[in-house]
Amino acid sequence: MAGSSTYPLVESIILPNDGIYGVAEPLLFSLRFNSNVFVGETTPQLPVEIGYRMRHADYLGGTGTNILNFALNVTPGDLDLDGISLGVVDSITGLRDFDFASSVLDVWGNQVGDFIPFFNTNNILVDAKGPEIVSYSDLTLQHNGIEPQVVLEINFDQNVHVSGVPLVPVQFGATPAFLTYKLGSGSKSLLFAVTVPESMGTSDIGFRKLTGQVIYLPEAANIKDQLGNSIELLGSNYNEILIEDGNKVVVLGAHYEYLETIKREALDQYMEDQKAWYLNGALIDPKKPVEPSNIKSYLRDYEIPPFTPAANDVDLYRIGFRSSIPEQNRFVTAYGIAGIPKTSSESLPVVSWEHQTSFSKKYAASQAFSYKLSDFEYGQTLSTRLKIAHYAGQGYAVISADQFGLGNSTENYAYQVKKSNQQASFDLYSKSLDLIKSLGKSSSDLFLAGWSGGGVTVMGFLEALESKGIKVQGASVAAGPWDQVMLMNSAIFTPRDGSDGNTPDASWLNFLLIYTAFSLSGYNEKASIPEDVLGKYYEAARKLYTGEYKEQKPSADQLGILVDGQYLPNQVGKILPEKYTSDPEAFTKSPYAQLLREASSGNIPLSSDVMMVYGGQDELMSPKLAAMLFERQSIGFGKENISLNIVDSANHRAAFLSMMDDSLDWFNAKLLPSVQPISISISSWDQWFLSFVLLGVARGWDSGFLKVLQLVLAMKADMDAF
Repeated sequence: MAGSSTYPLVESIILPNDGIYGVAEPLLFSLRFNSNVFVGETTPQLPVEIGYRMRHADYLGGTGTNILNFALNVTPGDLDLDGISLGVVDSITGLRDFDFASSVLDVWGNQVGDFIPFFNTNNILVDAKGPEIVSYSDLTLQHNGIEPQVVLEINFDQNVHVSGVPLVPVQFGATPAFLTYKLGSGSKSLLFAVTVPESMGTSDIGFRKLTGQVIYLPEAANIKDQLGNSIELLGSNYNEILIEDGNKVVVLGAHYEYLETIKREALDQYMEDQKAWYLNGALIDPKKPVEPSNIKSYLRDYEIPPFTPAANDVDLYRIGFRSSIPEQNRFVTAYGIAGIPKTSSESLPVVSWEHQTSFSKKYAASQAFSYKLSDFEYGQTLSTRLKIAHYAGQGYAVISADQFGLGNSTENYAYQVKKSNQQASFDLYSKSLDLIKSLGKSSSDLFLAGWSGGGVTVMGFLEALESKGIKVQGASVAAGPWDQVMLMNSAIFTPRDGSDGNTPDASWLNFLLIYTAFSLSGYNEKASIPEDVLGKYYEAARKLYTGEYKEQKPSADQLGILVDGQYLPNQVGKILPEKYTSDPEAFTKSPYAQLLREASSGNIPLSSDVMMVYGGQDELMSPKLAAMLFERQSIGFGKENISLNIVDSANHRAAFLSMMDDSLDWFNAKLLPSVQPISISISSWDQWFLSFVLLGVARGWDSGFLKVLQLVLAMKADMDAF
């Protein structure tokens, strides 16, 4: 090194004062070097990790001295309640460093060292989420001796400050009206009210039915907490703020955003699109025509099921709703989608669809209808459109909750976070029942369905519903790895390479490791676990989890991916440190594996009917693993009302298609009354048949009823002949 045999290092760090920081106050840092340093042509930034998201403190000054000063302005929505971290995890050493590169130099122009000295940031916290609504009262009619008023009280988790005049949209009978903000700024409770006529009764007041329970913020209005953070606003299409009648919107309970009506022809096209999507993934060379010789050998015998054409149009609603994170005991704004069939039926059965692993926030169920055919995201959200077409097109109300962190949610992705996923699904189900009621209909049987990671969520949701005593008519799972430890053990210690002529493990298994490492650790406030599990691959993995990368592409050897140039292996066993891959017991006892166990489902007896569909050539779940999950319930708990269908030559997506086909008839059959022809006397037959016909009329004569009607008519003809 020119001019010196040593180079400057940071010998100490002057940190911000302990406390909680929001957008109103910057975090100030000073780095003290052991000699004078100079800023190079590139302005230095200090990397600061907040809740797994990388932020950068800006350089303030100090060049030519031994102290450089930095300031970080907090980004709205950031949250880190177990202490921020400094530096970037190096892709070679696996240790954190400053990553100055050539931005900080010594007096001879050499780069300074990136070594980070000891520091303690455990008590430097960030909370830029804004105030949380914890409850709100019923709309009440009060007589204060002067004029009657309709009053609403909204309670927050902390003192809030109001600017402008927020409004609450309501209706008095069929007439829309507003409650206006009256008082409470500086406290935890805000009061909204409006004067009404003397003749108004309690039955006349309510929130607007197809708007929901919300606060409107006109242009000059806002609600902030003591740290200067604004209250969270509802989003619309991806990364867009919802504007309704010129107002920004804050959700109290739920908000219903009508999107569009999907015609039957479009629903049928979604089903055809999904078939084409499957075939594209089954081809040896996607650039060549679809013909047997160009389909992977182990998939050639799979037959794509013929989907039933849609029987009705479907109205789509995006639902924003207030939910909570049980693991952290705080409230959040969440999203989901509802497909409501346009039928004459007064009562609608409900399918709660739990979505699969999402490789981008943009692929959320609530955003599936936001994209044009030419958008890349259109293809990535086909499965959501298929479930709407398949179930809602046959008369079912279909709902699907975004897992926290997807779509317009400001949280990190709650991938396989069991309690949070249970909460999101249950809250959307509750709010969807209100929507159905507002549309003048009622809800009947509840069914659950999910594919892949959504299959895990189905089983977790089923456990939660049964614990609440809520009847589930049937739960259908496609290729769901309920037991997360079992799946990871298989990926680490017995990977499939395809050398036996069968399917190899999916190249995207590394995402499952990465997502669970960050999500389970972050939501359970054990943020240090990903560094232990991912080592030198931490930074590339962190970018994938948060979406903070500029480029992702396959590596030249096709055995990994490059994330902003940093290599990440496809194979799970190549990512984990040797201390875990060389010793199965060490992995099983690791803090990460413990989180996986807590996130798993299907480990308790279940009473509801369950249908399992798995692929014989599934790149995620081998038939052996599927059988072990089945036997845990059927043999371990003596469960008889559970079935397992291993579909030969079906890969992961084909298992999804087969489950969709199988489940519709299965669901339809469970909607029908118990039919026992032998016990029906000739004299009562006509009365029974009339009741059946009336039930079919009420249900809109879906495909299940039509099939049974054919059988009934044949039986009736036989009875008449007799």
